[in-house]
Formats: sequence, C-alpha cells, structure tokens
Amino acid sequence: MRKIKIQLAALSASFYLPLLSVAQEGEKIDVNAVLSSLKAIKQKHGEIQKSEGAKLVNEITANAASPAAAVGYYEEAARATKFDGQNRENTQFVEWKHKEADRLKDKNWQEALRLHLTYLAIALQRSNGAEVKDLLSQLLNYTKQLMTRQDALGVQDEMLKHPLGDSIFVQWLQLGGQISKLEKWEMSPGNLDGIFQKTILPELRKQNDPRVIEYWDMRIQKESSQAASTQRTFDVDKFNQNTKPKLLWSRSVDLAALGQKSKAVSEMLALIKNNPYHPDVNDWIEKLEKLVLSISDTTISNTSGSTEN
Repeated sequence: MRKIKIQLAALSASFYLPLLSVAQEGEKIDVNAVLSSLKAIKQKHGEIQKSEGAKLVNEITANAASPAAAVGYYEEAARATKFDGQNRENTQFVEWKHKEADRLKDKNWQEALRLHLTYLAIALQRSNGAEVKDLLSQLLNYTKQLMTRQDALGVQDEMLKHPLGDSIFVQWLQLGGQISKLEKWEMSPGNLDGIFQKTILPELRKQNDPRVIEYWDMRIQKESSQAASTQRTFDVDKFNQNTKPKLLWSRSVDLAALGQKSKAVSEMLALIKNNPYHPDVNDWIEKLEKLVLSISDTTISNTSGSTEN
C-alpha cells in the first residue's frame, strides 16, 4: 500500500503525457483515445492494487507467524506513526521502547498482537475481493485460536477489543479506506460471537453446513462455564433460566433450516413447555406454530401430488 500511490502516479503520467503533448488549445479531443487510455489506466490500476494487496497480506501474515516477528512489526509501526519514522537510535524512540518494555515482553500481549495481525490479514483479503467461502477455513482456524486463549487475553483492549479502524497497522499502512468499506464483517478482532454472527454463520447456513450446530453447542458450553466460574448462584440461575433457553432456541432454528424439522419441532416444543415464564415464550409459540403449519402444508401438498399420480 505504501508503494501503490507512487506506482499509480507514475502510471497515470505515462498514459496522459502522450495525450497532453499532442492536444493543443482549440483542437478537438479524441474521445476514443481518451477513453481508451482511461480504460487502460483503470485496468492497470486494478492489477497493481491486486498485486500489492497480495504482497501486503503476505507481509502481515508472515509477521503474525511468531510473537517475535509480531513485536518487531509493531515497533516499526510505532516508530513510523509515533516518531515520524525517525531512526531506531533516536532518543525518543529508545525511551519509548524502554518505557514499553514490560508490555512488549508480556506473553499474553504478544499473543493478542499476533492474533490482531492474523485477523487484519484475513480482513484485507476480504476487502481485496476474496469470497467469504474461500476465507472460511482461515476464519474458523482463527476463531479456534481465539477461543482457546480468550480468557487469558481478555484484558488486551488495544489489540483485540478496539476496532480494526483504530489499529496502528491500519494507520501505518494507510488501510483505513479499505477497512471502512468492509460490510457484514466484525471489526473487533476479539469479538468471537460477532465474527460468527456476521461472517461465519451466514456462510455456513448458505452451504447447509452442520457446523452451524457445533457453534451453538460451543457457545452454550462456553457461557455455562463462564456463569459457573463466578461461583454466584445468581449468574448460574440467570444462565439456566434465561440465556440457555434462548441459545437452545436459536440452535433449533438452525436445525430446522438444515432440514431436521421434526427434531427441531420436538426441541422447540420442549423448550416452551419447560420455560413457560421465559420473556420470549410468546414469540416462540408464534414461530413454532408457523413452522408446524409450513410442514403441514408441505406434507398435504406432497400427499395430494402422490394421489394425483
């Protein structure tokens, strides 16, 4: 990205100079020639962006491969953005490194930094035009890493809780425009549920992938453990009486969407019977009625078709 603007400027000049040299004041503009040049510039622009974008993703991914590389990359970003790119021996930069020494050596902070870079690389691939289906394995691998380390890394606000738009790397590499254009994408690298809800689950549902159900099982287990870890009866009761039924309902909705409607109906009915005072129960009843009627209509239609044949 740091090189793209220079290359594009040189590219534009190379295409426009011939036109400017032959066009005199008062002469008619060769519309076809101008349009042809613009088309060529646009094509070359796209090629350069794609090439440089891929190089940048590779660069970020390489620096996310180890804590040491990630820290070195962070120091370069800090030197460029906080100290105007001054040399490594500059007094202010050396003093900053000394002041930040404990944090830079902290294993949890280093891991949060590495995950931050990993997620940024995936986000850039998406902004460069990659389809979510092609990023799915990377996203699932990332969320697996995040989930196993989330409790230990929970306090690393700068790296995992702040949105990508605030990232020191986005500022350094001038990626704000690309990041801001992302749609249906979780901006916080540490928001596990947000990444699933906005990006992963919609793609899994599109593919009728049973891993949708695995997500709900994982989330139920995770939130159950979190409630139990507080050792407060209030938190456990709140989870069992309110949160868990809501999660189980969502799981059943996805189960029905996967084609397992009979099992989904049974689970939904059990949820309603076992949680008659849940704040969502009236909404559940209405939705279950619609689901049962839709199944009934389909059955009647299929039966009628069989009889006619």
